[in-house]
Amino acid sequence: MCRIGTDIERQLTVAIGESLDERPAREPSVMNGELLFRSTCTRCHGMQGRGDGPVARAGQLKPPPADLTDSTLLAGTTPLDLYRKISFGVPGTKMRSFGEALSREERWDAIAYGAVTDALGDVRPGMTAADRHHIHAPLLEAGLSKVEVRMLARRLALRVWDKPQSACLASRIPHGSEVTVEKLKQVERGEAVLREKLGLRVVRLRHEGVKARIEVAPSDVARLLRPEEKEAVLAIVQDLGFAELEIDPRGYRRADPLPQED
Repeated sequence: MCRIGTDIERQLTVAIGESLDERPAREPSVMNGELLFRSTCTRCHGMQGRGDGPVARAGQLKPPPADLTDSTLLAGTTPLDLYRKISFGVPGTKMRSFGEALSREERWDAIAYGAVTDALGDVRPGMTAADRHHIHAPLLEAGLSKVEVRMLARRLALRVWDKPQSACLASRIPHGSEVTVEKLKQVERGEAVLREKLGLRVVRLRHEGVKARIEVAPSDVARLLRPEEKEAVLAIVQDLGFAELEIDPRGYRRADPLPQED
């Protein structure tokens, strides 16, 4: 019985040109999965995975793409099921096979990010608003990832190619909390003062009620944790109206890695 099963597996492996051992060879990368999702999947599934990308909105897909944020649709679906859908496509739909376009590792990366797209709308309100009002994202629609944008900017000798991300100030306020002008001013003023007085190039002031949580480049964390520097930071945030301070020991984690050297 075992030998017969092995023979069948061997024949199928030869037929499809790939091992049936579909487990990822390494830990999937959510970050790389996001880049793949944005460059490969959004034309059909939309930026939030709701099945309302530009091709779908144009009525070119029958049946329409799946809404990946619909928990009932994905109920009972395993990561391996999703891997096989990406690898071989979905019969009766426009979902084609990506078995040749994406490596095995890339397919698992896409699942690590794309399989949890029910959280995309929750954590990206700006993208949700832009999608609702049909705001175009030319670089995204061109299939360019953040890393590729930076690579092109560097090749064009643009000074901003390695400029730190500058997300909306509202992103410093926890999701579900009210965004007010006063809070935004506290964040804006605090980050400006921290840059000016402490010479920080990368800094985020996370507004957590009475507490200010500070994120800086990992290379600056040790300096800010020194007693004298921490006292200086505490004085700054207290002057802004905060009662407590936390300096994140992990530092700021950028979502878009810089391109590798040529």
